[in-house]
Amino acid sequence: MNKEGQEMVGTNSPVSVRLDVDTRERLNALANRLDSTPHALMRQAVAEFVQRRSTPAPTPTPNQN
Repeated sequence: MNKEGQEMVGTNSPVSVRLDVDTRERLNALANRLDSTPHALMRQAVAEFVQRRSTPAPTPTPNQN
């Protein structure tokens, strides 16, 4: 496990993300408030985004009156 408490699976691939100064400051403040790291929050945000976008939306069922 890594220091964020996540299991290490396979190899990691480094990625660079450029954030504006305000967003970076807010991310740092949030990480401090949550007793986490900016890195851990970014990994979680990306994983959640990819999961949401990778899961097909449910197909609505027609109303049967």
